[in-house]
Amino acid sequence: MKKRILLLTTGGTIACTPGGNGFAPTLPGGRLLGTVPEVLQYADVHICPLLNKDSSNMLPQDWITIARAVFEQQQLYDGIVILHGTDTMAYSAAAVSFMTMGISIPVVFTGAQRPLALSDSDAPRNLRDAVCAACNCPFPGVFVMFAGHLLNGCCCSKADTTKLCAFESPNEKLAGVVKEDRLVFFDPPRRCCDARYFWHMDLNRKVLYLKITPGIDAGLLEFARSHHYAGIILEAFGLGGIPAGKDGLLEKISELRQCNIPVIVTTQCVRGKCDMSIYEVGQSALKEGVLCPNVMSKEALLAKVMWLLSFIRDGSEFSHLLLSDFCGESGQ
Repeated sequence: MKKRILLLTTGGTIACTPGGNGFAPTLPGGRLLGTVPEVLQYADVHICPLLNKDSSNMLPQDWITIARAVFEQQQLYDGIVILHGTDTMAYSAAAVSFMTMGISIPVVFTGAQRPLALSDSDAPRNLRDAVCAACNCPFPGVFVMFAGHLLNGCCCSKADTTKLCAFESPNEKLAGVVKEDRLVFFDPPRRCCDARYFWHMDLNRKVLYLKITPGIDAGLLEFARSHHYAGIILEAFGLGGIPAGKDGLLEKISELRQCNIPVIVTTQCVRGKCDMSIYEVGQSALKEGVLCPNVMSKEALLAKVMWLLSFIRDGSEFSHLLLSDFCGESGQ
């Protein structure tokens, strides 16, 4: 019996055609599905045009729209494929991962580095692999299928602007790979089984993500406080180094914490963990009450903080849940 698959289209390079001002998403889902007629031998694919955006224009509200579409349709299908632009796919996949906790089917994001109009487009391969994964993945959750790699949706980042193998999970094992046109699955990502956190489909967009650079103006943190941001994420040096001293950030961090605004620290490094207990500059920030969730992709961290702050008001509960693992976001 054929598997029932929903194909949600949101635009992106995979749907782009050339125009007077460059490539823009214009292709309908039917045209894209027509490039992989072989999948219709084992999948009954229903197409639902949801959005039509270059993913650089994606907003948190769009992530909510995608999550709600998944919620409304998930009981009617065996799997869902979401076509999405690559530039912000990791953000969308991470956000949808948290908002659809409790999903019982596989949801697979995919896209393309090169538009279908180009002879060397990777669109057909990625779409074919994504439909195959949605039909055969033995475990539920949100994934990204790209260049033959099946990645956990809340543990991946776009790592290359041009290569076909554009996504990686630096601190997480692959969920599966395509070998000789067959999908080989590995261990499933961890999943939270606590129904209290299922289907919270909302995000608090008042989260500021700030990359620390040498000589950064501490007034940027004052801006966050005066404009009533709900949370601040600081992308720090190395293991979590925060500038201290006369021109550092600790005074403003202390003021934020006095206003019950959580300050979360991650590392600028692509691989490895954030451990602020090693150096004095890290320990000084910890004493001011910053939170350090160790290993998590930047995309997943932003999405998780937005998600938690949409329904958590208590500071200690937020701290506990930030450090908890819901869908494998903390890596292996």
